[in-house]
Amino acid sequence: MNDAIQSICYKISQHPEVQNSSLKRSQLHEVIAALLGYASHAAFVTESKSEERDYEFSDAEFVVLNVPYGKLRAQKFSMPDNVFHCCVTEIKAGLPVPVFESVAECYDRHLREFLANYIYVYAEQSEEMADSNAYFPEYPYMDDKIISSGDLWSSIDEWTIQDTGELTGEYDPEGDRMFNGNTFFVKGKLFFAKAGRAGLVHLSDEGKVSVTPDESWRDFDIDYDIDESA
Repeated sequence: MNDAIQSICYKISQHPEVQNSSLKRSQLHEVIAALLGYASHAAFVTESKSEERDYEFSDAEFVVLNVPYGKLRAQKFSMPDNVFHCCVTEIKAGLPVPVFESVAECYDRHLREFLANYIYVYAEQSEEMADSNAYFPEYPYMDDKIISSGDLWSSIDEWTIQDTGELTGEYDPEGDRMFNGNTFFVKGKLFFAKAGRAGLVHLSDEGKVSVTPDESWRDFDIDYDIDESA
């Protein structure tokens, strides 16, 4: 993916607003490196050559840019806003994997559905859903109350994100089985290996899911009369 970064910087340098400014190619490299979570372009190059980690930036399945960090670096070089936006746009167009401008955007456009599907597949195999006589044609509705393991770009080897939700099925009132609940409270957690500072690789074997039946429909306060003489 390093070749892609070189190509991205070249394309940015060809924009008229860049050619008509005093910006140098090296400064573009520094802003790109900051957007990818690095303190400098040299740090990006050094880490990309390191063999100490299991994954490198070129292994990333998708990338989440650190736009505030990139903006600070751009301001250091007095880079106009329109040029900075060119940097973001060209990264998104030039990298061979999906690129998002924030964790929130990544979750909204990619990870929410991914997590919902992950939970659904697990729930289908669970005893809780097997005991239900409802059927579940749709993924769970997620609460969007995401919790991550910390700052994505500062995390070294691993990063996680989790959310809660509700999985609701459909019950046939004309069926021959009594209603025994059709809603589950669910929680899912996804684990990712870091690939560079901004890249992520999903660790499919390490996810966690919980499925809890909603039993609020039960009336636990019913006072059953027992005929002790029977």
